[in-house]
Amino acid sequence: MDPIIIRASRWRQITPLLICLGGLIVSMTYGIKANSMLLMTPLIFIFGSLAAYFIEQLWESPKRLVIDEKGIWHAGWMIKQVRWEELRGAFVKSADNKEYLCFTAIDREELRLRMSALGRTINDASRATGFGDLSLNTAGYGFSSQEVVEFAQKRISES
Repeated sequence: MDPIIIRASRWRQITPLLICLGGLIVSMTYGIKANSMLLMTPLIFIFGSLAAYFIEQLWESPKRLVIDEKGIWHAGWMIKQVRWEELRGAFVKSADNKEYLCFTAIDREELRLRMSALGRTINDASRATGFGDLSLNTAGYGFSSQEVVEFAQKRISES
């Protein structure tokens, strides 16, 4: 299986970028007309910085999900890549007409130590509802959950 790399949608960055550019133009125009650039300088700096950030996000769309030979990484897990050697199993769970990829860890506590406090809270809620140690909603990603599970199980058994 070829590596799966899913990036954040570039289109979601356009609206905030347009808002920032509009705020930048209004701040500059008002500052020039009112002859009070000193008062508008903080707004110009804020809108300009945010516009630069959103332009960078458009240019370099951040990764959301990576599944490859080394392991799996998802932005929502708030941890670094989980290697296949750290996992015991993988399965698909359906809930509310959505498919979730679920993974069970060999050492759940070691994995939890790598998570932030928010990540641990989300992880606890996920496990309490019958999902694995790590779970991932596959809706909108455009790949077969079953193929990924088969790939994961093969990698896990090899490690």
